[in-house]
Amino acid sequence: MKVILNEGIKPSSSNGGRFQDIIIVNEKKEKFRIYILSESHESQSYARLYKWTNEKGWEVITSKNPKRDYKIDISHQSGYPQSAFNRIISDLTAIAEHF
Repeated sequence: MKVILNEGIKPSSSNGGRFQDIIIVNEKKEKFRIYILSESHESQSYARLYKWTNEKGWEVITSKNPKRDYKIDISHQSGYPQSAFNRIISDLTAIAEHF
């Protein structure tokens, strides 16, 4: 997998949230997107893996929760490392490799 977009973790516009958007490409030139949102409310937090399709654009392959599934919550924090979501990214990349 090759990363073609990763601008790091950024502040969200509400609830002190933080998000990261990553686009990766596999050897077959298929595009995958990982979008992670850490919000103050667990129900609003998610980590989604998408695959690009010419017919429908980004289609969700799987959705997990950073707080519930990975025990990661950086909402309302200012001292988080840019690597805070690495475990989630690694997990979703592994799924994309087998999809």
